[in-house]
Amino acid sequence: MRCGNENDDPRTLYEDYIKDLVLVARCGKGDTRYLFLLRYAEQLYGLSNHLAFLAEREQRAVFDDALRSRDGDWPLSFAGTRLAAPPWFRQRVSDPLGVWRQSAPYTPDRLEIDPICGMIVDPTETPYVSRRNSVDVYFCCPACLERFEQRVDGVALPLTA
Repeated sequence: MRCGNENDDPRTLYEDYIKDLVLVARCGKGDTRYLFLLRYAEQLYGLSNHLAFLAEREQRAVFDDALRSRDGDWPLSFAGTRLAAPPWFRQRVSDPLGVWRQSAPYTPDRLEIDPICGMIVDPTETPYVSRRNSVDVYFCCPACLERFEQRVDGVALPLTA
């Protein structure tokens, strides 16, 4: 996972998108789904606006429907299909369903929010962790960790293994 979209390779971006989608669909609530929609608004076109204003239950159903792609099936709803493989990616990635199959083993248990950039972070996958006031704080990249540790409002010590 990267802070923003630092890589221009469409397949890598799509792999990151799918991991974020799975993470948010499995572990997220309304606020993290909203962060996801904001982060990928450009790739989702108008779908992000549509999904952002759905009721919690309907929004959750679309995210769950999009996860059908993990089993090799396209989602049942139009919104679920567009969420699983947005046109931006379908135009640039030759085998979107293959990328989904490749990500099938990914099963996150929880998520955290990077306090610097607001990105969604899987705590089991990021090596960028700081301990602050006996609490682990997770980051998407070394730059966010460094910015956090340089803050003057307190001492942040890197977590050692």
